[in-house]
Amino acid sequence: MGNPSRQDFDAATASLGPQQAKVLDLLPHSSITLAVAITDGTAEYSVEITLDDINDPAVTPFWFPHSAFPAGTTVSKYGELTSPWAWARLNIASITGSMSFYVSQSMEF
Repeated sequence: MGNPSRQDFDAATASLGPQQAKVLDLLPHSSITLAVAITDGTAEYSVEITLDDINDPAVTPFWFPHSAFPAGTTVSKYGELTSPWAWARLNIASITGSMSFYVSQSMEF
């Protein structure tokens, strides 16, 4: 994953549901910041995380809702991951304007 990563969405082009997942580095001492900014209009969304290998066709990934971004979230906010996770994704339930999904990861020493 490029660091930081940003995905932009708007009502005219965004599809509803899970968006492209962002790979996270499984580092034992890292901090990951996830943020969603609603920059125009309204949006309802959640952020989900998994430990599964989503590229393995034999695996059906189980996505956990991030506690800071449960289903039905409607405001801009950020949250952190302080333990290793493999993937994060934005799940858009509705959007009338534009929004961005940010992922940034750093090593801690």
